[in-house]
Amino acid sequence: MMVSFFKDDQGRVRKIDSDDKVSSNDLNIDEAQGKVAKSLVNQAKANDIKTLKQVNMESKEFKLDDAVIMKLKALEGDDVDVESVEDGASSFGNGDLITLDNGSQYISFEDSQAMEREAQDQIRQDLEEDEIPFNADFLERHQSVNDTNARLLAQDFASSELSGYEDGLAEEVEDQVRDDLQDKEDDDDFDDLVGTEVQKRLPKALEEKELELTEVIQGKIKDDFRHFIVHDEGLVSEEDFQKQYGKWMHLNIDEAIEDAISSDGAEHFISHIDGESHEVGNDNDNVLVKSNG
Repeated sequence: MMVSFFKDDQGRVRKIDSDDKVSSNDLNIDEAQGKVAKSLVNQAKANDIKTLKQVNMESKEFKLDDAVIMKLKALEGDDVDVESVEDGASSFGNGDLITLDNGSQYISFEDSQAMEREAQDQIRQDLEEDEIPFNADFLERHQSVNDTNARLLAQDFASSELSGYEDGLAEEVEDQVRDDLQDKEDDDDFDDLVGTEVQKRLPKALEEKELELTEVIQGKIKDDFRHFIVHDEGLVSEEDFQKQYGKWMHLNIDEAIEDAISSDGAEHFISHIDGESHEVGNDNDNVLVKSNG
């Protein structure tokens, strides 16, 4: 690594932290600038050599790429050293846990894909265990009533509504029976014949009507369960819908995970500190996420 410097307006040599490719070799330090400026450059060189030696030692001891260690020092300070590295010690084994001697810990992922896998596993666990760091609106966007529950609900509602159709159906069946038995209208027991036939046909007519209602209601439930319950049936308020009927809904976890990561970033669900990630760079694909400290 090469030290970077600049000259201020008084000709003093100062060390800078930037990507400018200005080195001590590029500086024209003549006698007029005195021994102080030379000493400053030499001291900077010595410090850098010391840092590089320390990085090299830590790299060999902990089997870390030099670039990872340099990035950690850039984040936490040059005087901070690696204390330990636990392979695959992230919560779901997608990254290594690096502990620094100042107490800070970073998870090192081999690339952004590994970081995303860690976030996916974390979100999935939270959702499945109901430890949900999401608001109700987010969850509802990814909830739906599956076919089985939609059918069961529709059958219940259809059964309740059926009584309102019974009298009308009975009249329709009777009219049909009278048409079918019109050749027996002159018989003394015609009304009894009609009554008996109506009783035989009515259960089938009610069954068919219930099936028809079930199909219609199931479609409404699948299309917009909240609207059906709150507005069509008026059973609960908007505010109480989730509490009363959320149990009937199925959360599409894969869809929710994809949306969460797309919206907030994978690191948001891994870092307990700042929700940020740090690319190592310098031809190194590692990504660092601070987990504590």
